[in-house]
Amino acid sequence: MPEESQVNTRIWVSKEVIAFALGMYFDGHSIRKIAKNLRKFFGVTVSFQKIHEWIEKCVPQVDNYPSQFEPQVSGVWHTDEKAVNFRPQTPLIDEQRRKGVRRKREQHWHRDAIDKETLFLVGSHISHTRTLEDAKTFMKDCARNTPRQLPSSLTAWRHTAGE
Repeated sequence: MPEESQVNTRIWVSKEVIAFALGMYFDGHSIRKIAKNLRKFFGVTVSFQKIHEWIEKCVPQVDNYPSQFEPQVSGVWHTDEKAVNFRPQTPLIDEQRRKGVRRKREQHWHRDAIDKETLFLVGSHISHTRTLEDAKTFMKDCARNTPRQLPSSLTAWRHTAGE
């Protein structure tokens, strides 16, 4: 018989039901869809609020779990760098909107490094400039994520116009 957990004073729900609900949540399903599938597959009617309580209680525990593991990477990393444009953080005032003022977007640089075999995201970095210091900071961040295995090879992706 499955181990049971009291989730409120009116019903008892097995840990398997809660695990199923959390699995659906981490897969990106809405709380409404989770509740529907709990009724469909387990015959259990659970309120949206109760599902939200499970999520609030369990997510902090799950968030810390992956940090216990060290990634096993191949040592061959693909890096990518691209310019991205962001809107300025301060909104336009009403007068500027009426006049049709357009502000220049702020250019930033986004870098990623992905392990070739495992597709593990070794590091990601956004900076305001594209300097050697920014690249060094990015590589140091990547090295912190894989402390025991630095890359034996780095491949930079080349983009041509229109890609």
